[in-house]
Amino acid sequence: MANLTPRRDVRTYEQLAEILRRQLPTAEWTDHNASDPGMMLLELLSWLGEMALYQMDRVPEAHQNKFLNFLIDPPEPVTVDVEFIATFQAAPATGTLSIAAGTRLATDFVAGRRFVFETYKPLRLARPDPPDVDLVARGTVKARAILEVLDEPLGVSDQRPHQTFNLRPPRQALGIADDAPAPILTDFVHRDGTYEPNPSVEVGTEQWTAESSLLTERAHIVTGGTEPGKRYMVDAPQGQIRFGDGVFGAIPPLGAIITCTRYAVLDGPAALIVREGDLTHLLNLPVPTDVDLAIRSSDAEGGAHFFPVSRRTELALREFRAPYRLITANDFERAVLEDFRAFQELSASTPNFLRAIVAFNRRPPLADDIDAPGHVTLVLIAGAPVFDETLFRDPTVAVAAKQAMLGLPEPLWRRLRRFLDPRRLITTKLHRETPTLAPFTMTATVVAAADRNLAQLQSELRDEIHCFLSLVSGGFDHRGWPLGRDVYRSQLYRLLEDVNGVDHVASLSLSPADSPGNVRIAPQQLPLLQALAVSVTRG
Repeated sequence: MANLTPRRDVRTYEQLAEILRRQLPTAEWTDHNASDPGMMLLELLSWLGEMALYQMDRVPEAHQNKFLNFLIDPPEPVTVDVEFIATFQAAPATGTLSIAAGTRLATDFVAGRRFVFETYKPLRLARPDPPDVDLVARGTVKARAILEVLDEPLGVSDQRPHQTFNLRPPRQALGIADDAPAPILTDFVHRDGTYEPNPSVEVGTEQWTAESSLLTERAHIVTGGTEPGKRYMVDAPQGQIRFGDGVFGAIPPLGAIITCTRYAVLDGPAALIVREGDLTHLLNLPVPTDVDLAIRSSDAEGGAHFFPVSRRTELALREFRAPYRLITANDFERAVLEDFRAFQELSASTPNFLRAIVAFNRRPPLADDIDAPGHVTLVLIAGAPVFDETLFRDPTVAVAAKQAMLGLPEPLWRRLRRFLDPRRLITTKLHRETPTLAPFTMTATVVAAADRNLAQLQSELRDEIHCFLSLVSGGFDHRGWPLGRDVYRSQLYRLLEDVNGVDHVASLSLSPADSPGNVRIAPQQLPLLQALAVSVTRG
């Protein structure tokens, strides 16, 4: 398929030749006829240039996809944390419970479909010793969402070198949408003698071995050696099984039936609907009768880079250009407020963050103000249902209740840590800090212009004050009140007198206040306007 983007250069042979003729020095080159050897070379270059421009605009789709694979990250699996809780009987008791990699867990069926997750690391739960303690062992391991395909025929060998066979996942049977990617799972890191996550291929009736590349010593066939070289390569981006050339990897014999006995496809963002505790079924883990096993799973997360086929180029290049590494304070703020928000929206999870204050080279408590190189402290304000600014402005709500709104739920912090961890520099240590509130009251008397409604003006003044002192959208830059910044009477005077319809501010006082009348805020504090009294009179 030809590239349908606009042509990069529309100049023809005649136009290129004319451009080159204009570059000739007329005083030295007087023969511009086709019989001139120099003109022949000029026309030859114009002809070659036209062919090059023609080919530039006809890059095959297969080559475009290969170029994109160099630029973009592969699809990120949807994962959950699974905690296994084994309760051993007092006597007789099994000494250990081994949970092998490849253990599969599943949800209930909903609308004819369930989600299956597979662990990719082993876990060993040992019976506690001595026996007079609680006989409970716990361990946590990650599992990824997969769709399993069994016994897919690939074709018949013609005994030529470098044979390739396409894997064709049954999309409709697996519940994959027509425009959704179906990435083949390959994992050469966690494979072991009992767990093979990569596609398993039989040539005839003989099992061959998967490799990430055939240009390795393991795949090299040594003349007279004992190594059979019966290995194949899994090309995950292309969804293909590749065989060797007889030197690096053996060639399947003529007429041999090639069958993929088992492979897995990464389940996409659809699996993000799995919530905490939804994985209730163990599919392939035998549990001894003298051990009671319970499982507890977290919310599903991940699922990035599953770009629809029709928009893969657009979305992948946009993702490639987006900043990823966290170096500056602005990087952390953007990652929390924008990237993590998109991550949460992908799985329809709440809450998101309304505010992120980044303290570089500081560690809690921020009140100590001690330089700590390599430490980054995040002061975060989560959105609804944790923080509700309408209740925050209500003077009848106690200060303690408003302080509780600034507390960050532990599961949300752990989720954010997992999101930021691969992006931070290796020497950066992340901390969180909950700001404390500094409550104060404000009383003001304002003289209105003759043409203003007093009740309406009073309402506008209250809104202006609350917006200016807002924790999430206050301050002169509307990015939230700065952490540890004092509240000055002079700025409030200016704020009120700039409101349309205000003649002048007769009086303004804050309490508690220092001798100049300002409210002092500690380095780890944010101001809280707990009570506001604004009276408006005629001049």
